[in-house]
Amino acid sequence: MIRNACKDDFTKIIKLGSYLNNNFANTYDLNRYINDSKYIILVYEDIIIKGFIIILKNIDAYEIEAIAVDEKYRRNGIGKSLLDYFFEHFLKKDDTILLEVSEDNMEAIKLYQKCGFEIISTRKKYYNGIDALIMKKVN
Repeated sequence: MIRNACKDDFTKIIKLGSYLNNNFANTYDLNRYINDSKYIILVYEDIIIKGFIIILKNIDAYEIEAIAVDEKYRRNGIGKSLLDYFFEHFLKKDDTILLEVSEDNMEAIKLYQKCGFEIISTRKKYYNGIDALIMKKVN
């Protein structure tokens, strides 16, 4: 089941997000995000949060800020389900979605390409010496 996040989810999202970034709790102000209409936070499942996605709606595009799936539940289509849900329930025709991903995160890159994203640029040495790929999809 996919649903919007609520305040009761924060602790679980922060715990899962800390695998992405040790400073996740300080980087993402979930309390502000949940009350700000510019942000969409979706979670997969109810009691156990198996994955989440955080999306920012800018003036001219959406940006995927973070997406994470618990290691125990990877390779079960959860990341793709979160993306598909977002595409189906929030996007209109011709909406643009951007994201950045570490060039060594091949699983994520394959997922994004499978969902229609294309590499449009590179940020050199963005992640502690590793390049970031900027990817884009137009709905």
